Amino acid sequence: TKAIGVDVEGGGYYHVHGVSTDETSEAADDDHEDDLWFALAQAITKEDYESLTTLCMDYCALWNEFWDAQIADIHYLEAKKLA
Repeated sequence: TKAIGVDVEGGGYYHVHGVSTDETSEAADDDHEDDLWFALAQAITKEDYESLTTLCMDYCALWNEFWDAQIADIHYLEAKKLA
């Protein structure tokens, strides 16, 4: 948001959903997650279970790799500061 140079004024996503520092709005990002789960739960059939399970596990593995890389970068930067 503004703290990192993202313009949040004038409409768009942040106008609708708010930002954490905006006292006039409750950031509604959590609602998106609920909406997506409800849509998925209503749309899937038994025939979809196996492919969705595989997709979810692949996504979780990718997410884990992403955070492992982030943590490795932080440790590298901290070690570099101490050197």
